[in-house]
Amino acid sequence: TLTRRAMALRARFEREIGFRGLDKESVYRYLLTATKYLEFSGGTMAREKVVGYLATLEALTGTHRRWVLTVLKVFFESAKVPWPIKKGEMPKKSRPARPYIKVDESEKLLRLIKDNPLDYALFRLAIILGCRRVELARMLSEDYQRPKIYLRTAKGGEARTRTLDPETCGALDRYLKVRDSLTPTLFVNKKGY
Repeated sequence: TLTRRAMALRARFEREIGFRGLDKESVYRYLLTATKYLEFSGGTMAREKVVGYLATLEALTGTHRRWVLTVLKVFFESAKVPWPIKKGEMPKKSRPARPYIKVDESEKLLRLIKDNPLDYALFRLAIILGCRRVELARMLSEDYQRPKIYLRTAKGGEARTRTLDPETCGALDRYLKVRDSLTPTLFVNKKGY
């Protein structure tokens, strides 16, 4: 529920946006956005309330978030209150941490798949060299010359040759003994490609 002050601000905003020539759906969305802010802030137009409200918008996409900011600025204009946040002070959307595999998790994974030559060789290369899926998928049989492997599509587009540790060489050797394919691709699926 809104306080009297908040209801008065909302009514004033409704009158203001009525003069902008917006369609009914847009007017409804503008009013809904202003109402959500007023419910959050208790009708207060203070900087701290605006910052707090903006923090609740973290889950929104960038476009939707910018639209809400635009509506709130129009709302503040209609209330004859200066927008309290300067351009450089806008809270930035935090980026989610990139998922990664921890050392103990990678060791456990490698122990679990050690009996599968394909998986073990793939994951050894991915973990030890930090290869991406596309790099692994594009490796050719001729790229592996023990103890070296040629990475033709490395990060940044640069090709490079890396020396492998004995365990990874052994994993690749075991895989190549059981690999049954005529394709030049180093790693093939069960269908042979």
